[in-house]
Amino acid sequence: MKPFVFIVSVLLSILFHADGISESYVYMDNNHVALKFEMDQNVLQHYRINMECPNDKMFNLCVADYILSNIDLKIDENKVVFEFESSTIYNGHTILNFTSKNKFHEVKMVQIKNNCFYDINPKFKNRVRIYIMNFEKSFLLTKGKDSIYLK
Repeated sequence: MKPFVFIVSVLLSILFHADGISESYVYMDNNHVALKFEMDQNVLQHYRINMECPNDKMFNLCVADYILSNIDLKIDENKVVFEFESSTIYNGHTILNFTSKNKFHEVKMVQIKNNCFYDINPKFKNRVRIYIMNFEKSFLLTKGKDSIYLK
């Protein structure tokens, strides 16, 4: 009986598994903008086959390049340029950390566009949590609704 219950639960989890979601946290750290990207390690590995990543390059470096090419953040109309800082795996999730090259002392406007993984999976979702000075918001972005403008 136990194997039957196990098999049924696995099949149900496959059928009703979410199409994919990532979490991005944007916050201030010593006047730099920090970006923390988090995603289920197994889901991310599944998307590897659709990423242009040479076999001799570390996968997390490919993911970092992909994220930076698909997230556009502007603060007060100035594009935020990020540097990849580190990656880790925690509790089954891949976590990538980025820090802005420039410092920001005052923030009047935040604009973010996130197109991560829509080219691979149109049903993918990107949760963005913003904690920048007086802006504290959370959004669920989808293909077609992939940007936020806060003033």
